[in-house]
Amino acid sequence: MSSYWDDSVKARIVQQFAVFYRIKDPQRFDTFALERTKIFMNSYLQSQGYYNAVLNDTFRIDTFKLGTARQQFRAIPVINIYPGKRLKIDSVAFSFIDTTRPSISDSVLQSLAIQRADESFLRKGDNYSKPVIANELDRLVNWFRQNGYYRLSRENLVALVDTTDQLIDSLTIDPFELARKISEAAERRKQNPTADIELMQATKAKEIPFDTTVVTQYHIGNIYYYPEFGSTELPDSVLKKNELNMIRSGDIYMKFPGATQKFNIKPLTRHTYINKGELYNERLFFKTINTLNQMGPWQQVEIRDSLRQDTVDFHVFLTPNKKRNIKFNLELTRSSGDFAASNNLFGLGGNATYLDRNFLHKAIQWVTTPRASVELNLDSKQDLLQTVQGGLGTSFIIPHLIHPFRFLHLFPKSAEREKKFDAARAVINLNASYTERKDFYRLRSLTFNLGNEKTWKNLTTAFRFPNIELYSLDVLPELAAAFQTNPFLRTAFNTGSVVSVIGTLNWGIPSAKPNRSHNLRLGGEYAGLTLPWWSSALEKNLFHYIKGEAEFTNNWQIRSRTLVGRVFLGIGYNLSHDPVNGKTLPFFKQFIAGGPNSMRAWGLRQLGLGSSKLSDTSPTFRDRFGDLQLEFNGEYRFPIADVSGTKFSSAIFGDLGNIWNIKEDPTNPQGTFKFSRFYNDLALAIGTGLRVNVANFLFRIDFALKAKDPARREYNGWLNPLKFTWKNENDRTNYAFQIGIGLPF
Repeated sequence: MSSYWDDSVKARIVQQFAVFYRIKDPQRFDTFALERTKIFMNSYLQSQGYYNAVLNDTFRIDTFKLGTARQQFRAIPVINIYPGKRLKIDSVAFSFIDTTRPSISDSVLQSLAIQRADESFLRKGDNYSKPVIANELDRLVNWFRQNGYYRLSRENLVALVDTTDQLIDSLTIDPFELARKISEAAERRKQNPTADIELMQATKAKEIPFDTTVVTQYHIGNIYYYPEFGSTELPDSVLKKNELNMIRSGDIYMKFPGATQKFNIKPLTRHTYINKGELYNERLFFKTINTLNQMGPWQQVEIRDSLRQDTVDFHVFLTPNKKRNIKFNLELTRSSGDFAASNNLFGLGGNATYLDRNFLHKAIQWVTTPRASVELNLDSKQDLLQTVQGGLGTSFIIPHLIHPFRFLHLFPKSAEREKKFDAARAVINLNASYTERKDFYRLRSLTFNLGNEKTWKNLTTAFRFPNIELYSLDVLPELAAAFQTNPFLRTAFNTGSVVSVIGTLNWGIPSAKPNRSHNLRLGGEYAGLTLPWWSSALEKNLFHYIKGEAEFTNNWQIRSRTLVGRVFLGIGYNLSHDPVNGKTLPFFKQFIAGGPNSMRAWGLRQLGLGSSKLSDTSPTFRDRFGDLQLEFNGEYRFPIADVSGTKFSSAIFGDLGNIWNIKEDPTNPQGTFKFSRFYNDLALAIGTGLRVNVANFLFRIDFALKAKDPARREYNGWLNPLKFTWKNENDRTNYAFQIGIGLPF
C-alpha cells in the first residue's frame, strides 16, 4: 500500500554511497493529504475485492534537533487498515446472445466462449479483483479475434458484477419482513461477500451503440506486399498509384516500382501465415508481421486494410533497411593471471563486419567478418609479441529451414510445417583461423556447418549437421619442453578432424511470479561420423567423442536489486580406444575455468585440474583443460548512483567449482574426478566489483579472493585471514582482477 500515499505525504528519500539514506526536501504536512490517501487506498482495496474496508488515520509530532539553536517538527502519519472479508466469485456466466436482436454471430460468440471456458481466469470460489476481470476480457477478445472477429475490440465486451443477495428478490408486502431481510443480507455480505459475474457484449449492456461490423466474422481476402515502400512515402498515396508493377505467387501479390524488382516474392509467400479464404486469425496475422520485421531486409512494416462485406484485404508496406553495412570494432583486454609472468599481458584486437541484408534478392543475410588480434607482454625480460591470431568467417542466414528431408516424399509439406513455429531459419557457417602462440604452437582450423533453428514461444532449438572441423597443430619448442614436465599435456594436444552433429535447446521457463525469471540451456555433440566422400587419411585422424552441457540461471528482481544464480555442468567422453589420443577430448573441445566469466579469482585457464599441482611445475605453459566442469555462481547486484545518465552499480558474488578429467591417468591422479575427493577439489572465489553502464554499454571490473584453493595444501585449501598473503608458496596469487564487457552470466 506504500504506493498509494498522496505525493504530499511521501518522504523523498535518496541513497548515498550505497549504504546511507536521507530525506531530501521534505513536504509540509497537510491533514487533507491523509483524506486523499485514504481515497486512493480504498479504491485500490475495492479493485482487489475488499468492499467493506475500514481505514482510520492518525499522526504524531516528533521534534528533531538540528543544532544548538534550532529544532524541527516532524509529522509521522499512520493509517490503520481493516480490510474485512474479500469478495469471492460465486458464479460466472457467458451471455453473448442479445435477446433483443439475436443473430448467428451472437450464437457463434457464445459457442466460442463456452468452447474455451476451461481457460477462464474467473472460477467459482476464487478471489474477486478487477485485474482478473480485465485479464478475462482480454482473453476473450484475443480468442474471438482468432476466429474471424476482426473488428471486435476490448470496448465491445463488458463484465457485469452483481453483489446483491438473491434472497432479497423474494416478494413480500410486509415492510418489517423486508427490512429484516435487508439487514440479514447486509450481515451475510460482511461475513461471506460473494459476486455473480456475467460476461456479455457491450451493446447488450447498452453501453455502446450496435455496430454490425463488430459481430461479423471476416475471411482473408487478397494480400498485397509493397517491399520497396519509401520511408518518406504515404501508404494512402501509394495505393492510388497505377504505374506499379505487380507479380503474383498463389494468393500473394507483390507490387514494386520500376522494371527491376529488388526483392524476390518467395520469402514473402513463405512467411505469410494467413491464407485467402480462411477466417481472420489475429495470432497468425501478427506472427506474419513480426516475422517480416525480424528477418532483416526491412526496418518497418505498416498495414492498411480494406473491408468488403465479410472479407478483409490487406496491403502490407515494407520499408527496406540499408542493404549493405560495414562495422569496425576494436577490443582491449587485460588479464591479471595467477602468475607474475602473465600479469603484464595485454590483448589488442579488431574486426570488421560486412553485412548484406538481401543477398540474391531472397532476404538472405550474408555476414562476413575478418578478424585479427595480438597479445603483448610489457615485461622487458620477455618478447613483446606473445600471440598472433587471425581469421575469416562468413555466414548465410536463410529465413527458412534447409534439410535433406524437405526433398523427400516423406515430408511433402515441410514449408507448411515450418509455419507452426514462431520462427524458423537456417544458418550456414564457414570459418578459417590461424593462431600462433610464440614458441608454443601454431594452430590452423577450417570449419563448416549447416544449422537449422526453430523457435516456439519461449523455446528455441538448433540442430547442426553436418558440423565439419579440420585442425592442424605444429608443436614448437616450449610446448615440447612442457610435455616433458607434464606428460599429460601430450594427450590433450592432439589434433585431427571432427565430423559431428550438434543439438542445442534454450528454454525461457515461464514463472508465475513477475519478478522471477528462469532459463535452461542444454547442448549436446556427437563426433565420429564418417561421410561417403571422406578420404582414408582424414578418417584415420577422426575424433570420436560425446559431449554435453547444461546451464540453468535464475533471476530474482527485488525492486532495483537483482539476485542471480547459475549452475553449469559440462561433460565430455572420448570414445576412442587409442591408448594415447583416447584419454581426453581434443583440447579445443575441452572445458576451461577462470577468467572474467567463470571462477573469477583465477586467471583464464588457470584453475584445475581438480587438486592437481602438476601444471604448476611447468615454468611457462600452465594452461589447463578438462573433460568435466561443474560450477555454481551467485551474484547480488545493486545500484550505486546515476550521474548524468551514466549508471554505476556493484555486485557481491561467489563462484564455486572446478574442472577435472574423467579417464584416470597415472601421471596426474589428482586431476581425475572422484567422489571421495570432490570436496577437496572444489574451489571457491568471493569478491565484489564495479559496473559502469554508458548508453547500454556495460564495462565491468571485478576483484575476487581465493577463499578455497584446491592447490593450497594448508587448512584444506581454505584461506586463513589471520595469515593472509597476496601470494602462496607456489607463487600463485591469492586474488585476481578481471575486466570484462557485459554481465558475466
